Amino acid sequence: MIEKMIFHKTPFGTIRVWVYFPEKYPASEGIPTIFNFLSIWGGVDKTYLENEKRVMSWELKESLTDWIKEKYQYNPDVDISGLG
Repeated sequence: MIEKMIFHKTPFGTIRVWVYFPEKYPASEGIPTIFNFLSIWGGVDKTYLENEKRVMSWELKESLTDWIKEKYQYNPDVDISGLG
């Protein structure tokens, strides 16, 4: 179960997606496998706890910007404002 996702551009010409889960979820459950597949690094590259939420992050190619906007533009739990 994903609580929210945030997309933004990085200074390195890539996109970073942050995915927030309830803390009770182990890192291996509920991971959006599409991000593992699309990740520049071949999977999740950052994971930590923040305010009792598990946060995981992937770095994606900037060429995915239009696809991300189209896929998530109407999802209230997804913030794509950082993509411009």
